[in-house]
Order: sequence, then C-alpha cells, then structure tokens
Amino acid sequence: MLGDLVVDGVLDDCGPDSTIVVVGRCVAQGLRTSGNFLVLGDLVVRDVIQGVYNDESLVVAGDLSTRFLDENDHDVACYGDIHAEHHLENGRSGGEAASLASTFLVPELWNIDLEEIHHDDLFDRIRRNEPVFTATSQERQVREPDAPTPEELEGLDIEGIVARASAHARATDVVYAQRATGEVWLLRPGGLPLTIYDGEKFLEEGTLPALDVRRRASERLTFWRRRGDLFLEIERFDAVIQLHGGYNNGTMRTFRFAFEGPDAAAREMRRLEARYTGDFLRVTTTVPGRGPLERELANYSGPKSEYTSAIVQGSTLITREGERRGFDDEAAALSALEDWLAGKRQAGFDLKILEWKPYGLLGQG
Repeated sequence: MLGDLVVDGVLDDCGPDSTIVVVGRCVAQGLRTSGNFLVLGDLVVRDVIQGVYNDESLVVAGDLSTRFLDENDHDVACYGDIHAEHHLENGRSGGEAASLASTFLVPELWNIDLEEIHHDDLFDRIRRNEPVFTATSQERQVREPDAPTPEELEGLDIEGIVARASAHARATDVVYAQRATGEVWLLRPGGLPLTIYDGEKFLEEGTLPALDVRRRASERLTFWRRRGDLFLEIERFDAVIQLHGGYNNGTMRTFRFAFEGPDAAAREMRRLEARYTGDFLRVTTTVPGRGPLERELANYSGPKSEYTSAIVQGSTLITREGERRGFDDEAAALSALEDWLAGKRQAGFDLKILEWKPYGLLGQG
C-alpha cells in the first residue's frame, strides 16, 4: 500500500504465506495477522491486535497503539513506542492469558478452565461493533488446582492408602479426596487405572454382577468435577448399580454392585447422590462452560471395532450416525436417549467414555 491504509473494521491477512507492506500509516478497529505485516508509519488499532503462529512477523517502524496487544506466539517488533493498555507478550501460556484477560475482557471471551481466549469470538464481536471490554477492571480469575490441596488431604492417610492400592501407585496419583468420608481417587493416565478407596475399602472390579442389557436404566446420575475434569456416571438397573468413573475423553473404569432388591439399590443411589453433591456438579445434557455432554460407546466384539455417540441438545437427540430426532421437551429427548443406549447395549456396545469440549465431536458445530 503506497500511502495510508484505513480500514473501518477488522484487518485480517491471508496466513503465513502472505506479505502486506503499508508505506504510510495503518488504522483499523482490529488486526489479526499470521503473515508478514510491515508498517513503515504508525499502526493504530482501536481494539485488539493478535499475532497468530510463529512463522512470520509484525514489524512497525513508527508507534504502535491499541487497547489490547496479544502477541501470542507471533514475533512483534516495534521501533517506535508501544501504547497498549493490555499487553500479553510472546511466550505467554494459555492459562496466564485467560487469567489476565478475565480482568478486562467480557466473560464470554475467555475460559479459565480451558485456559484460552476465544479470539474468533472476540474479532466477530468487533466486526459486529459489540463490546469486548468490561466497563471497569474486574477481579482476576485463577484456575483452581486439579490436585487436592493440603487442606483437603489433612487427616487422610494418603501414604497408607497408596501403599495398599498398588505397587505402582504414588501419592501424586491422588486426583480427588473427600475429608468428610475419607474417599480417595487415584489415577495416572497410562500408568494407573482409576482406583477408588471409599474411606473403608477399595472398590474392586472383580466378577461383575450380571446386567440385563435388554432393560433401560431405571435411573441415572451424572456428575462432573471442574477440577481435574472428572466425571462419575451412576446407573441403576433395578437391583444393580453400575458406576463409571474417569475424566474427559480419557480413561474410565466401571464398577458394578448388586443389592437385595430395587428399593435397596434406589436407597444407595440417594446415598451416592448426597455423597458427591457439592464436590461434583450434577449434569444432564450440558457441562457448564464446555457444551454438550457426549457419551461415546464402543463395540469390540466384531472383527472391527465400532464406535458411536450421542448428545441431547435442547429437545433434540443427535447421534454420530447422523440421526436428529426432535421431541416436545428435554425430558422426552432424555427418555429417547435411554432407549438409544439400551438398544446399543443389546447390539454389543458398552460405554467407552464421557466427553465434552474440546473433545466431543457432536457439539462442535
């Protein structure tokens, strides 16, 4: 550009292979660059400048002025003065960026748990002339630690529990602990399957009680724990309770227990519900801040492994096979999901994992 470049909107280049040279002054409401971008005059961007990828550079010979400069992992060189109210330098982690952004960007544009700034949404808002900054500075949000804190472990014989759990277990494998009940979960991806000590004994897989696959689940409780991205799904089939524990799109272990009758099993469901409420959040169709709760099933009995999954969005049941069935309300869609799960069990499928953003496939659209 032989002269000044003024854009009434967002300026976005064409990727790492692109080169833009502005001989004069460059002005825009937003700038997103992943290529070579050279400004020989001043660069003035009303809202946000974001660098993308580390292959090329943004070079400004004059002054650079913007409200929010996020270098991300892009090379940014300014030979004049940088005037930026908020500046995230090259090399910042996603968690640090999201935490700092929580003080000045509107909440829809960052996620502490996923450790990311939603840049696509940010620039979409600028294009629509919608606010991206908070009116005043907000309290900085910090991601809670995944592992239990020393206070949560106080009074628990972690070394003793670990020693009894497995010769391969370590104290650092503790992913969840509840002082009130003495319950401890041990888990190490690729090294130690989920091991649950309920405060008195270890839950064992052993020989699982028989399960009538023809039946729908009598009731279902699904819990999610933000810290560690853990889940616990508890199903009752008349007098049998099946418990699945694991973490988002990771490993899972299944436990199954038989009771004297349906009433005894139902009472156990209420006990478990009370036990985990508070430390875990009860969820049905959606994981807060992540999107749809997706159940992935697998069938390993044939010559080739088969996989499928399903979610409920609003009052619609959506499956990986492309099925979309609408119902009068969410309760009816959840009932249809139970029928779908029962049908898949009869066809030889078992629950493989629970997953949600960033891993769930069906909720990405």
